[in-house]
Amino acid sequence: MPENLIARLVPHQGCVITPKDDFIEIAGSAMNWVMSAGVAPLVCRAPLAFRVVGRTDSTNLRMHWHRGELIFNSEVRYDGAGDYSGIESAPSVGPCFGSTISIREFTITPLG
Repeated sequence: MPENLIARLVPHQGCVITPKDDFIEIAGSAMNWVMSAGVAPLVCRAPLAFRVVGRTDSTNLRMHWHRGELIFNSEVRYDGAGDYSGIESAPSVGPCFGSTISIREFTITPLG
C-alpha cells in the first residue's frame, strides 16, 4: 500500500498547511493563477497513479505534476496525448482563487 504523504507535504508559493485530526487543510493565495500547493518531497516519473481524497470549500482543488494540472470544480483545460516518460517532477495538490482544501489522502503509486 502506498504511503499517505499528507504529513510530508511542503508549502509552496504562499500556501499554509494546517494539520487537523486525520487530515490537513491547505489554504492558498487569493491571487488569480498563483499555483499555491503542498508539494510532495519526491520526484516521480510516468506512468503513475496520483490519488487525492479531499474536498474544496468553494472553488478549486488542483492536482499538479510537471506542467500539467487536473482541476476539480473549475475551468475547462486543454488535454492532449503525449510521451511523458522522460519527465521527472514532484507532484502537488493545492487550492486556487482563495479556496481552502481539506486533504485526507495523497498517494503516488508508480505503474511502470
